[in-house]
Amino acid sequence: MNLYYASIGFALLSSAGLYLAKDNLASTTVNTNTKTIKTERGNSGVKSETTIKTVETASPNNAEATLAILPSAEIFISRASGCAPLNVKLSAGLNHVDQYQWYLSDGTNTSLKSFDHTFVNAGEYEVELKIKNKNGSNTIKKVIKVLNPALAKFGLDSKKSDKSSRKLAFSNQSQHAERFEWHFGDGATSTEKSPEHTYKIHGQLLGYAHILQ
Repeated sequence: MNLYYASIGFALLSSAGLYLAKDNLASTTVNTNTKTIKTERGNSGVKSETTIKTVETASPNNAEATLAILPSAEIFISRASGCAPLNVKLSAGLNHVDQYQWYLSDGTNTSLKSFDHTFVNAGEYEVELKIKNKNGSNTIKKVIKVLNPALAKFGLDSKKSDKSSRKLAFSNQSQHAERFEWHFGDGATSTEKSPEHTYKIHGQLLGYAHILQ
């Protein structure tokens, strides 16, 4: 599409997207959700999500500008963090893309638009999506954090407990846990790591604890 304008102006575009404007006055890129693109004079370099040509200047007030649409994409991840093994679904929202390729830092590569994947071990994994069309290329990255699974281990602390007064102290040696939910069986609860609780009556009650990341 060819566009003629005087001095600095706005060009109305037919659809939203990421565009590259190249003319004798200036170059710039914009995300045209408003369906407009602005061009400006100047010798300064232009930076965007995609590397574009160096700005050139010229004297005419009227110039022809050619608009070339660049590829754009967005990565969608069902779960950005969780305990190992972590099952996730990855998908891409693609706009004006001719070629695309996924690269995961655990060694997985695929050209599927969407796919399921399991991260077996704990760690931080980079998800990279490379896209391309005839006008340029782009790379989008995201990070998935996989945590060690929480391991529950708790019991009574005999040194701090006093059975005659029905006071029980709990020792918590759970691993890879960030939050705790204690249920003492009599309706009382606690979120402390190693709580103490005094029962009002004698008897057998079932208590349990949740450990959470």
